[in-house]
Amino acid sequence: MASISRLTNLKYLDIVSTSEFFRTFEILTLVTHLTNLEDFSFGGDVTDNVWYGLANLRNLRFLMVQAFSSFSFDGILAYISSLHDTNQGLQLSILNQKTEDALTDQEQQIIKDAIVAKVNGKFDFMLYKDPGGWESDELSD
Repeated sequence: MASISRLTNLKYLDIVSTSEFFRTFEILTLVTHLTNLEDFSFGGDVTDNVWYGLANLRNLRFLMVQAFSSFSFDGILAYISSLHDTNQGLQLSILNQKTEDALTDQEQQIIKDAIVAKVNGKFDFMLYKDPGGWESDELSD
């Protein structure tokens, strides 16, 4: 993390495969130093507190959160409202939201409308799915 943080001109960073133990603190530490990021993908386990740091990435156009996330509807909307003109076309993908923190279809639509209105962006959302879930159910019968 310390080495990556020194690459202050970095524009692309995909740490999905190496950030499985990262939490909100580690992501915030990275983005504090990497303010030129345009494309950022990460894993780990994060909460709404991560949005504060991500809001400072004024050049960000692609954000893929493959971390187990516990984002709230209000937290995502607050992040979108903090975006700048320089974030035009932002694609925000939340791909492993914890099922206990699921967003309703209506909330997802509101977020999609908000990101389009703010920066002509796109929003993708998926709940975490246990890859062995169907097998486990079958075996328990």
